[in-house]
This record gives sequence, C-alpha cells and structure tokens, in this order.
Amino acid sequence: MSEASKEHRRPKSAGVTIPVVFSTSDDPVKQGFVESLNRPGGNMTGAYLFTAELEGKRLGLLHDLLPKATVMAVLVDASHPVADAQLREVQAAAARLGVQLGRPACQFGSRFRNCICDSD
Repeated sequence: MSEASKEHRRPKSAGVTIPVVFSTSDDPVKQGFVESLNRPGGNMTGAYLFTAELEGKRLGLLHDLLPKATVMAVLVDASHPVADAQLREVQAAAARLGVQLGRPACQFGSRFRNCICDSD
C-alpha cells in the first residue's frame, strides 16, 4: 500500500492479478485506477481522501471559529496534482462566506517559510 501515482497504473495495464491497495487524494476513477468508486473492479482498491472536496468545508469550519475574520490566508502546494481543484473549492467557499483570501498558492519545500513570511 502506498500513495497512488502513475506507477500504480502499471500493474493494472500489465494484467497483474495480485491485489493492489492505494491511497490517493485525487479521483481514482479519473486517474484510471478503478472503474467506479462503489465497484472498483479488477485487482485495485484503496482509499480516496476527497481532499479537494473538503477544502470548502474546512474554510467554513475556520470561519465558524473566527466569524469576525474577513481575510484568511491559504497555503496550497501548487505542485500537488489536485492543487487547482483545492483552490477552486476554497475560492468558492470564500465567496459564499464573504471572506477575502490572502496568498492563494505557493511552492512548498525549502520555500515554505517564505510563503508565510512574504505573504501579503
């Protein structure tokens, strides 16, 4: 079991019959790992973390904790495969909540500290 990647498509396309278990934050159907979420079929199954779909909910919970906040900063790892979807979800939630978003994306790694220190 490991984080799903392009490498996980190889066993499926090669006709390998051993069970393959994956964990992914991107849609496994869209990635071609399984046929559907409720009936994956074949030898691949795993956990889909619904990362992008939960971002708006997370911002809503933060807003519930800090209802007077009008500006919130968001750090998004722009190199992650679901970064665009995550950012869209956060932006939609911010619009619904009347919250302005600070710096919307940042490359992580050695620049993580700069993302915080250099934000608007």
